[in-house]
Amino acid sequence: KKLQTQAPRPRLERCDRLPIHRDDHSLGDRATLPLPSRGFKVLAEVHPVRSQPCAGALVCGGRKQHENIRAVEETFDGWVKLAGDEGWMCQG
Repeated sequence: KKLQTQAPRPRLERCDRLPIHRDDHSLGDRATLPLPSRGFKVLAEVHPVRSQPCAGALVCGGRKQHENIRAVEETFDGWVKLAGDEGWMCQG
């Protein structure tokens, strides 16, 4: 018999699309653009925010279920860096 295992539920869900380009010519050459950010919604009851993108890193905060967050960086192994340099959250 094959064992049926359920895939773990994700703890974060993407809420929007990342824009590919910015069509704003009024900024001029000297203006700096802010980092693009992507929206996520917290699915877990409580989700820890860590100081580094590592499960063993110190917990420096948390987010509650259904809370919307903004992330400015995403790693290949599922970590997102919160906008405003608040810390990192794991998607898995």
